[in-house]
Amino acid sequence: MATVVAGFQTGMALVLCAAVIYLWAVSISSRVAQSLNPAQVAMEMRIAGTAVLLPAILAVIASWGLWKNRAWGWWIAVVLSLLVLAPMVWEAIDDRAMPELDDIAVTVPFVIYLVLLFVPKVRRFYLSRGKVGESAAG
Repeated sequence: MATVVAGFQTGMALVLCAAVIYLWAVSISSRVAQSLNPAQVAMEMRIAGTAVLLPAILAVIASWGLWKNRAWGWWIAVVLSLLVLAPMVWEAIDDRAMPELDDIAVTVPFVIYLVLLFVPKVRRFYLSRGKVGESAAG
């Protein structure tokens, strides 16, 4: 189970890193140059990429920590998941409307991941630095 958690975290780290690279690449693309206000669009893309940079770095660090069976990797993964989920949940509450399908599709994997992080076997595995229940790694 711990391997699934570490694998999911690695996947999330890869997606976030890819998002940073994509947003920065789009900011210098010819498509942006053809927009109505290329300077502003390019700046917005760079800002968006930079905003995703910190979560991407934290996701990579958490992934490394989880693969190394470290408690700090588990804690970073929990905090990062909560920080990602908070605006999603707040938006659903603030809009007072049923969330759209794409919002649900993005939110559900993070909820599942957070549940996986708190499965007792996984939590014990990481918080005891991998010493309890080595079978949790499978």
